[in-house]
Amino acid sequence: MTNQPTYRTGLGTSDADSITLLGHDLASELLGKISFGELAFYLIAKKRPTKGQLVMFEAVLTALADHGFTPTAIAARLTYASAP
Repeated sequence: MTNQPTYRTGLGTSDADSITLLGHDLASELLGKISFGELAFYLIAKKRPTKGQLVMFEAVLTALADHGFTPTAIAARLTYASAP
């Protein structure tokens, strides 16, 4: 295709026909083959996680599902404030 813009970032490239993340084609190499947690770790660390790293990373993502650290931080603060 001619006159189509191409977009490049530190993580990948895209054009009218493909999206590439860290050298892998999104449609043919990543979709349906890795989990969201694995892709997020890969994009952050720029390396594939080990099984242990993936388990821990996905546990952290799950723990943050209550909208971040704020609710647990408030609970800790209130517990500490009411302690004798």
